[in-house]
Amino acid sequence: MTHQVEVSRKIWQAAEKASRLNGRTAEEQVLLWIRVGKTSLDNPDLPASFIEASLLGLEEDHSELEAFSPRGD
Repeated sequence: MTHQVEVSRKIWQAAEKASRLNGRTAEEQVLLWIRVGKTSLDNPDLPASFIEASLLGLEEDHSELEAFSPRGD
């Protein structure tokens, strides 16, 4: 389900600037900020920078990684 949310021009311009620096769309940037904000409120003991890095790590494409198979020595 998708919803539309109005944001101020100032916030949108900041999202556009950050999105250019981070290789994502302005919409993706705003969604990341929302996720970081919610997770920060849910986990006030964690720094927002740690939360952001963790969320971005979860989004990384791991399709090129091979599954670990222990050798039978």
